[in-house]
Amino acid sequence: DEGDVRWSPMELLAIDHALQYSFVGSRDTVRRGLERFLALTGVDELMIAGHMHDHEARVRSYTITADIMASLGQAAATSSLNQ
Repeated sequence: DEGDVRWSPMELLAIDHALQYSFVGSRDTVRRGLERFLALTGVDELMIAGHMHDHEARVRSYTITADIMASLGQAAATSSLNQ
């Protein structure tokens, strides 16, 4: 039964570390996560990975992420023009 899984402190630490830059949820949740990540790292390019079996769901997820990244890029371009 999966409800009986018990994680050791080291396993929990490893899971937290692996997922610290995972953005899961609504469009707004993912956008906020990406905004924080980009501000923290200053990177100008990302590799996105989605581990979904359903092809349509994976394409939809990538489309949403691409839309978010495009809007963030436009916001950054607009912000730099206003400085």
